[in-house]
Amino acid sequence: MKKSKKIVFSRVLTTVLSVLLLFTFLVGCTASTQKPQEKETEEEKTVSDDKTEQVVQKEERIKVKFFGERYIPEQKTEIIRMLEDRLNVEFVLMGAYDTEINEKLNVLLLSNDMPDVLYVGNNSEVREKGLARFTEAELKEYMPNYYKTITEVAQKNGGRNISDILKRFEAEDGKLSAFPHVWSGGPYPQGIIWRKDILDQLGKEVPKTIEEWEDVFAAYKKANPDKYPWAGCGKLLWQSFTPILDAVGMQFWHYNVRDGKIVQGYAQPEFKQALATLQKWYKEGYIHPEWPAWDQPTKYNYFYNGNSIVTEWISFSHWDLDEPYLEDTHIDKLTKLNPDAKLVLGPYPRYDENKKPALYVWDPFTGNFSGFGKHLQNDTDKLHRVMKMLDTISYDEETLLLAYFGIEGTHWEWDKETKLPKRLPGAITQEEHNQLGIGYYWTSICYSSLVDKYNAHPRKEAARQKYSLEPGAIYSDDVVYRNINPVFGTIRDADGENIWKQYPDLNKAGEYFTKIICDELPVDAWDEWVEYWNNNGGREIEAAATEQYLNK
Repeated sequence: MKKSKKIVFSRVLTTVLSVLLLFTFLVGCTASTQKPQEKETEEEKTVSDDKTEQVVQKEERIKVKFFGERYIPEQKTEIIRMLEDRLNVEFVLMGAYDTEINEKLNVLLLSNDMPDVLYVGNNSEVREKGLARFTEAELKEYMPNYYKTITEVAQKNGGRNISDILKRFEAEDGKLSAFPHVWSGGPYPQGIIWRKDILDQLGKEVPKTIEEWEDVFAAYKKANPDKYPWAGCGKLLWQSFTPILDAVGMQFWHYNVRDGKIVQGYAQPEFKQALATLQKWYKEGYIHPEWPAWDQPTKYNYFYNGNSIVTEWISFSHWDLDEPYLEDTHIDKLTKLNPDAKLVLGPYPRYDENKKPALYVWDPFTGNFSGFGKHLQNDTDKLHRVMKMLDTISYDEETLLLAYFGIEGTHWEWDKETKLPKRLPGAITQEEHNQLGIGYYWTSICYSSLVDKYNAHPRKEAARQKYSLEPGAIYSDDVVYRNINPVFGTIRDADGENIWKQYPDLNKAGEYFTKIICDELPVDAWDEWVEYWNNNGGREIEAAATEQYLNK
């Protein structure tokens, strides 16, 4: 009996040992087949904190309402899906063209449906009531590349401190309510381009005076009775007919410094002569009658199709007019439709030979801004993720190339000579780019120095030097006055409130401007508008602006 118990015990022990050996073998096999730490799955990763390992789950994909400028891409194109995967987000794409931004944002504000991140333009109402507050430290931590870049831009433009500049975007509690929409090319003037081949056909030189402009227009209309030599864009009024407005010697669409005071350009009596000129040209058939309904692309397309003889608001990126033509410039687009076309840059005319034309230019940090929806103030985790997302779109090279240029090999390739991205010839049109979600839409919110880098063709820089920096050049400081807007934020009354709220009826300049040009109001109506401005709050606004931005 005792022997039998020993046998049973021995068999049990053998079985237990066999199970233990098998378990040890299986554990060893499993351990030997694990992936190394740098190749962990996306679901989890191992991190070391004081030599203690812990599992960190991948962040959940978040939905982001993205409100950009100029156009709204289609929601689920291949580009959008690729960006969503890279950024671990799901986009709800929103936006508006320049002149419609305020209206759309005001509707979103009233309906309490603000986007998560948005281009605000200069909408002070949305800035005060619809945006989340955050600190400069958060901007520096969660948008480090953007912060580093704007710090460098501030240093480059007058050796300024970025913290001082960011104070412009502070709310009443001392926190930031927005961040600047930087334009590094802001201080440079816009040019005017003429169809040199048509001027040659008419036997005319490039016009320098207003009288010569009218002479060229008359000759063109006589030769082409069904065409209009010039067109504006009513959906972007501040880019319409600027050479004639600037000829007054003040800037029409923003504030000016005059006799030691800040005054609103579009309420000055001198502009009556410019409006009289434009109305006369409209009645003569020199200005396209449908311009009030046009946007900027429509105006430019009318020029590309060989209809008008001149167009304005031409940045230095388009000033190089030599062959082979640089891709996506005005001369490139024009000659694809009109192979024999030639362009030439023209000077700004003057009404008074003793007054330089006043061109619309910007301090890089003046004017427009972007921000985050107010609801994110109570969800700092999402706020910080959205901030990091913006920084990635604008400063991660692969993400920026995808967002701004599209898919390499499908939409663009590297230029062997310049080492810059180059759109593949005949790939897709600019309108198709917009629909697919390629281009400026993504960087309209957060400035990207990479975009400047990829657009900085040496020929463009050489043209900028030739026409605006060399002494005596047609767009140099010797010849034109670069009128930088002295007002770079909300104008407040003595109680700290937005002073414009007290005078809601003073936003009629655009209406008078359009109706006078189109001969729906007499030119003398401008006197009525100037008087109305001065007697119904305009003087108070100018006095507050002077005290806030000039006397301090």
